[in-house]
Amino acid sequence: MRSSLRFVSCLALLAATAIVGRGAPASRVMAAAELAQFGGAVLVGDNEVFAGESANQFRAGTVYVYRKVGASWMEAMQITGPASAVGDGFGASLALDGATLFVGAGSSAVHVFNKQGANWTFASTVSATSVPAPASAATPAPTAPPAGAPVANQPTAPTGPRFGNAIAASGDWLLVGKELAGGRGRGGPISAAPGQGRAGNAPPQPAGAVYAFKRGANGQYAYHSTIAAPDAAASAGDRFGSAIALAGGTALIGASGQSSGAGIVHEFAVDTDGTWKTQRTFAPVGAQPNAAFGSALTFVNDQAVVSAPGESG
Repeated sequence: MRSSLRFVSCLALLAATAIVGRGAPASRVMAAAELAQFGGAVLVGDNEVFAGESANQFRAGTVYVYRKVGASWMEAMQITGPASAVGDGFGASLALDGATLFVGAGSSAVHVFNKQGANWTFASTVSATSVPAPASAATPAPTAPPAGAPVANQPTAPTGPRFGNAIAASGDWLLVGKELAGGRGRGGPISAAPGQGRAGNAPPQPAGAVYAFKRGANGQYAYHSTIAAPDAAASAGDRFGSAIALAGGTALIGASGQSSGAGIVHEFAVDTDGTWKTQRTFAPVGAQPNAAFGSALTFVNDQAVVSAPGESG
């Protein structure tokens, strides 16, 4: 953990030093890095450090790869997505499984890269459109306004499930969290009763979910199933799927908004028939509201490290 934190700090300092060296004030450098979300997703593995920059306003999303040269970490290469474009969100999330790198591109796709020699090369794309939309998500045909009534600009309805900011991979499995209502930051439950939404008529938001993809014999990942919270009363405010950790056939899924924002972690295991089944849940004893336990997850050997960024305020 200490090594990972040092890597993250080095990345931020590396970016600041590079631009300050060109004459830009440090405050402006840090503001620019924050807007571009450099380091918004950071991954350490196989003697490399990966830093995503998904929100640069002047160029496509980029993942920077750093390797150690002597006593210093140096940029080795930059990775961009296929058909990259400004605002593509590439680098919003990262996952690594051996020589396979997974890069989230906003809410639309996860791109897969394989390591060949010292380079990471694009292999395939897992698209959000491959997830079947639930029947309840069907959008009714719009009705014509009354004659003479002003025509207002209508927002475009979503075309189907959207990927979120959590991905994890292990073996043949890739798990992708569903985009959650109300953003991805920490906080308590999000709820909207009928007639009480922002627009005065917003229905309750659907509960979170995790989409499971499995790699086939052709090396491509295909949609397999949707993992849902075991609690029948789950809601979007529970933030189920906002964080995922995966090792072998065991998955930990954070629900950082559950129990008035105290948070909880659900454990699932894949059965012999390929079905993901709930095993147990866990949370700290005496967790307080808004602790947001389960906001971030990772496996360290046989232990789970779980963040609770709202603990003690």
